[in-house]
Amino acid sequence: MSYIRTWPARIYLQQGDEKGEYPGADNVTWHDAPVFGADVEYVRIDLYNSLRAQLKKRGSDTSIAEHGK
Repeated sequence: MSYIRTWPARIYLQQGDEKGEYPGADNVTWHDAPVFGADVEYVRIDLYNSLRAQLKKRGSDTSIAEHGK
């Protein structure tokens, strides 16, 4: 999927306030930069998988990466 490489590496979900409570999908927007303090950062899965593979190759602890699997 080469088209994915033109998409932002990270996006930030906003719910429009600083509480950090999930308001439901109808009230969530996203941006390629953080806007509010309670924004939730998401990283593209291809970048995540690449980093996880690099850590495994080095013999590094991937328990954090495996947890989100």
